[in-house]
Amino acid sequence: MIKTKSTFFKGEFLIFLTATLWSFSALIAKLANLNPILLVALRSFFALAVLLPVVKFKFKLNWHIVIGTLCYLGNNISYYIALDYTSAGNAILLCYTAPIFVLIWSSLYFKKKPAFMQLFVLFLTVIGVVIIFYSDIGGGAILGDIIALIGGLSFSGLFFVNSLPKSSSIHSTIYGSFISILFTLFFIPEVIAMPAMSWLWVAVMGGVEIGLAYIFFDKGIKNCSGFNASLISTIEVILGPIWVAVFLHEPIGIYTIIGGVIILASIITNVLYEKKQARKRNMTAV
Repeated sequence: MIKTKSTFFKGEFLIFLTATLWSFSALIAKLANLNPILLVALRSFFALAVLLPVVKFKFKLNWHIVIGTLCYLGNNISYYIALDYTSAGNAILLCYTAPIFVLIWSSLYFKKKPAFMQLFVLFLTVIGVVIIFYSDIGGGAILGDIIALIGGLSFSGLFFVNSLPKSSSIHSTIYGSFISILFTLFFIPEVIAMPAMSWLWVAVMGGVEIGLAYIFFDKGIKNCSGFNASLISTIEVILGPIWVAVFLHEPIGIYTIIGGVIILASIITNVLYEKKQARKRNMTAV
């Protein structure tokens, strides 16, 4: 894919907007104050309310979409389950092993070894995430860590599978949302007793953080490599604590600042590298 200024704003920039919307999840989850699994289930109602009319949904199914749906569900559910069995630092760190797996999937699928620069920026990103959660890593049960790692695998699938031509992240999200709704059957008493403000925050999360975000994601992933998109998504790790600090006045630690700078540096480096490589391919093609 040849990158131009226009494809940048159709690709990387839209993935950045997606990750920015995703980054509000921690803040909204705190404000909604609900069981995490129930939160995932209920927000799906509002996600569908946005997605179905906007995308003019038509039934479509293939193996790429099936795998994308499983990755969507795995990413949404495994993280919250992992939090019950391991530390938050372990859960988030293992979830953001996604770029590592994306690089592996890409190398196997396209039968092409990763470039040194890709390995370098991947190393920087992992170091940045480790620094951010340094004080909260350790002490987790092996079961929780395994579940969190499954979340990382699922997260990587969102980027890799949905970057392939026959995939459709919108269809995967819609199918995954319908399945997620079924979890409300286990929480009927809690749903009946939910306060109005919790419903409001669930609606915001479903409509904006899922519905609108996946519209951006669907358009962006078609114009951005899965590896680059997975790296850009780590901006969520930086922005999440910032929103909580701004709106709930929780302090931002020095580790978050240092790790955030490293992650930003790795993202910018990789974007510039891909643009340089695209120019070389363009010149060769000419």
